[in-house]
Amino acid sequence: MNQNKINCLISFLFLFVTDGLAEQKIFETSELRILTLNLHTYQELSTLGKKESQLNRNDALQRVVDYAPIFNTIAKGIDELEADIICLQEVGEWRESTESRKSSNINSSKTNSNSFGFDSTNAVKQILARTKNTQYFYHMDWSHYGWEVWKEGTAVLSTYPILEKESRYISNVDNGTYKFWQSRKVTRVKVQYSDTKNINVFSVHSGWWDSEKEPFQSQFKRLMEWVDEVESKDDEVILCGDFNQPSNSKGYKQITNEYNFIDTYLSGNSTGENSLRMTDPTVNIDADGWKGSHRAERIDYIFIDTNSDFSVKGSERVFTNKKFGIVSDHVGVFTLLTTTD
Repeated sequence: MNQNKINCLISFLFLFVTDGLAEQKIFETSELRILTLNLHTYQELSTLGKKESQLNRNDALQRVVDYAPIFNTIAKGIDELEADIICLQEVGEWRESTESRKSSNINSSKTNSNSFGFDSTNAVKQILARTKNTQYFYHMDWSHYGWEVWKEGTAVLSTYPILEKESRYISNVDNGTYKFWQSRKVTRVKVQYSDTKNINVFSVHSGWWDSEKEPFQSQFKRLMEWVDEVESKDDEVILCGDFNQPSNSKGYKQITNEYNFIDTYLSGNSTGENSLRMTDPTVNIDADGWKGSHRAERIDYIFIDTNSDFSVKGSERVFTNKKFGIVSDHVGVFTLLTTTD
């Protein structure tokens, strides 16, 4: 073969290879990193000589100061995980907001006495003040008073721009809303993930299956009606949070079988050396709401729709003794998703 033919062959091969690399880059997968964590409303610490119901604002401010190591640990975990979306439950804030009182004195007609997220005692504000790597958009709201003195709610944080945000009760509003401790309000955001894809993210804290006043199945039905209302053809739906439904329970099967959601922790640990134990716990035996259960349960989840364009690359429990450290009576769940979009 003469030199001209060799040069032509080399040029052909070069074009073939580079075209292949270009095509591979176009279809290179993108990642979405999601974290969910129940914060436990400042209950990892207590005030000596006082019940929670006896606390005053100074006690609450001191609790926030004492919580600094916990907030530092959470922020460090968020930074190292490089979480794109974070769903939080039992987000605590002292019942009387200084900012709300100041606003009320200026113009009471524009003040929501049930405002949330403005006071320095708000747990999301404390965590975000400590994160170093990322700027987050966020939406939060509260459901009820926890331990009589803390506003307790849910939040969604996102590195992607928020297109829509709202909050709704999935519990029965006739049960007293803010005053009833089993009231459940979910926060939702729609984020712009790409030019062609938006994601509806719900931060969920639901009740127990056998609750007399607030059974899970009714709450989840209301949640699904909400999902159907806001979901469009090109949207993804991700449900994150504390569902209070142990894996393989009736409530879990309602989510995964009846409504066809994928448990990303199960999917991310189904093969290989990390083969899943279906009951890998995410809540302590003595956790609030689970005392007397005699075993730790897996009740915190990240669910994606069966028809999702995302694939589960991996999932793990975080904020454990082995990963970052304990920060709550729940551990966090972290999932890495990939998509070709």
